[in-house]
Amino acid sequence: MQSSFLPTTEQQHNLSFLPVQQVTVILDTLRKIELSWIADEIETAIQRGRLITKEYAEAKGRKPKQGYTTIPFQEDEQLDIALKTIRTYFVVLNDAWVQAQENLSVALTD
Repeated sequence: MQSSFLPTTEQQHNLSFLPVQQVTVILDTLRKIELSWIADEIETAIQRGRLITKEYAEAKGRKPKQGYTTIPFQEDEQLDIALKTIRTYFVVLNDAWVQAQENLSVALTD
């Protein structure tokens, strides 16, 4: 039988991981150019950490059970989160907007 443990909302709020120095520089830059909402999104994702499954022994001699725990993102994962978020807002959404404008232009001329 598989058991799971998910932290309560209160426990989740008490669990917070800090961004690494390189990500902090990116966050500071975003805030300086008045894009703090993007910085907040990145920081929140990093602070929440990553949920993983983990085996634990409930009692000595008993079969290990599986539960969940939250761990911090590694430095490269944090940078990946920051860069992918920035890319989504500045490249992907821009590409979508350009395509939408082209589609609208074609639709209005037909």
